Formats: sequence, structure tokens, C-alpha cells
Amino acid sequence: MLPVAAALLFVPWATSRRLLRRWEGLVAGSWLSFGAWLLERVGGVKIILTGDSLLPGDQVLIFSNHRTRIDWMFLWCWAARIDLLSSYRVILKSSLRNFPWWGWGMSLCLFPFIHRGSKHRDADLTRIERICRYLSQLEVANALILFPEGTDLSPSNQERDREYAIAKKLPIYHHVLHPRPGAFCASLTAMRPQLDYVVDLTIGYVDYIPGERPSELSLLKGRLPREIHIHMKRWDMKTTPLLQKDKPGGTDEFLKESFDRKEAMLTAFYGDNNNNTATAAAPGSKQASSLPSSSSSSSKAPLTFPTSSSSNEAEYARKARWAHEKGLLATASAMGVVLLLACSLPALIFWGYALGVFLSFLIVNAVWDGFDTLELGLPVWWSLQEAEKKDE
Repeated sequence: MLPVAAALLFVPWATSRRLLRRWEGLVAGSWLSFGAWLLERVGGVKIILTGDSLLPGDQVLIFSNHRTRIDWMFLWCWAARIDLLSSYRVILKSSLRNFPWWGWGMSLCLFPFIHRGSKHRDADLTRIERICRYLSQLEVANALILFPEGTDLSPSNQERDREYAIAKKLPIYHHVLHPRPGAFCASLTAMRPQLDYVVDLTIGYVDYIPGERPSELSLLKGRLPREIHIHMKRWDMKTTPLLQKDKPGGTDEFLKESFDRKEAMLTAFYGDNNNNTATAAAPGSKQASSLPSSSSSSSKAPLTFPTSSSSNEAEYARKARWAHEKGLLATASAMGVVLLLACSLPALIFWGYALGVFLSFLIVNAVWDGFDTLELGLPVWWSLQEAEKKDE
């Protein structure tokens, strides 16, 4: 990906940058499809989707609960079914940018990386807005995924969230954390002109062993979840009052209500037999009252999420197979090209090229803090038509 990206990156025309983003989307979509295939076909993970659907070309902002550190990887399987892998981007912690190959590739694909901590908050939100506006100006699809909780559902994070809830006199959650609205509001503000829907994902796991949260280590050991249930709720930007631009505090209230519903859904999903249901469900929540009671459910047999008539499992399965086939073909082709070059080129040239690519990433990360920062800092000469639109 790097040679083509380098050739297009330094040409300041908007058309060149669009070609770069489309090339990046093609390559990233193929690799992520291969990753989804590995999780499902090799890892044996069963993906079950319920709820609303999306149409090709819909511009969306996606948020989800964050039970594990690798939720975003399992969402590759969801994105393959919704046909969003070529525009798939996730807000991730900044330390992942320096991870060899994977982190460098995500930087090249303009994944927003942010730091943790209040002292970086303003700079992080500015960065998210800048990336979203840049992609919007290029008229490039951007299916941005974020986790408003800000961190995963570890016991220590749950304890801190409990203390926060008590201090703020909020409901005590057991299956989610209270959301922090900053990144969501920044993304929504930047993407609003092109946005069709906000998509709310609720993820429930049937663990390899009950209670064993997936992690990077369990992934390497092959101890993947047996099933992943993903419920999708689609919110139309034009008809959802709390998402309107002239609604002060609307996005904060929207997130609060969304996580109240998530807590109620997950309480029913995991079939809690204790008093969690009463304390977790949002007061007056319609979703909570519509869910099946957990009092008669076994905690060892998770329920399914409520279904919707718009869900089309056959169509989702067809799209997933097609995405997997493309990913396998692209991966096999890329590996074949590498092997061909390794066999046909002199060893000095081949390994010299590989070393050059490696050093290029190291230098860009050290000097410009990643390819994403470098690209955002380079000038773009917009066309006259685009300039007129901006003036209007």
C-alpha cells in the first residue's frame, strides 16, 4: 500500500487525495475481510445480527458498548455484512499507532488515534473533528466507530464507574459504563453535513468459558467467543429530536438514554438472576419494559436480542461470504506477489526495499507522529467548484 500512497500523498490536488483514500479503502477492506474470515472460519465465532439494517451508500456514525479491548476486531465481521469495511475506521488509543505494520497501516488509513487523560482532551477532540472534516471535504465515505465509554469493562474500570455513578447520583450499571460524550459530540459535529444515520450497536458475547472476557491473549490461544450477538438500532438524523443541531444538550441526553437501553438489554441478554435488573434498567425506559424478564432465565444460557422485521439474515450472510471471498483472493494475490518478487529479484534489492518501507514508517512516526498527521498537515488544492461550495 505504501508505494502507491506515497506517490499520491504529496500531490496537492483534491483528486489525488480522493484516489489515495479509495486505494486505501480497497486495500484495507480486503485485509479486514480476511481478518473477519479468520475469526469466523478458523476461530469458529458465530455472528448473530438482529435489529435494523443499512443500505449501501448510507453515511453513518457508529457507537457501541465496549466489553473487551478487542471489540473493534470482532466488528470486522459485522462491517463485512453491512458492506462497510472499505470505509471502516475506529477511534483507538494512541499507543496502537506505533504497533509495527498494523498500527502503521491504521495510521495510513486515517484511523483517529487519541490519548487518554483530561490534559489531552481538547487536542484529541480537535484531531477527531479535523479527520472527519477532511474526509467529508474529500467526499469520501467514513464509517467511524467509537466507544463512548472510553475504556473496556474490566473489574477496575467497573469499580471506578460505580464510584462515579454514586458521586453523580446516576444509575449503577453492571454491563456497561457511563458514556463520556466528548468524542461522540465532536464526531457528530464534524460529520453532520453528510450524515444520514447514527447507528447504535449493542454487543453481547457467549464466552468460550462463561465470564472469560476475550482479550489479545485469548485470541492467540484460540479461545474465542462461541457466539457474538450484535443488535443494531438506526437513528435517522432528520427525525431524531435529540440529534438536531438546535437542541442544546441533546447529544448528551441521547447517549445517556442509549446506554440505559443497553444496560437493560444486556441484563436480559445475560439472563441475570440477581437484583441487577432492577438497578440497571433506566427509570421509565421503554426498552427495559419491552424486554423479556430475566428472573426466569438461566445465567448460563444467554437470550437473544429482540429482533426486527427489517433484519435480513440471508442478505447479510451473502454479503459476508462475498467479502470473505474478496479478502481471501486479495490476501492470496498479495502474498503471491511478495513471493514472486522475493524469488525473482536479487535478495539485496528485495530486502533493501523491505528495509526502506520499515524505515519510512519509523521516520514518519518519529518526525510527524504518523502518516495521518503528515497527510493532514500537507496542503490540498481544492477545485473551483468545491471552493464555491465552501464559500456558500
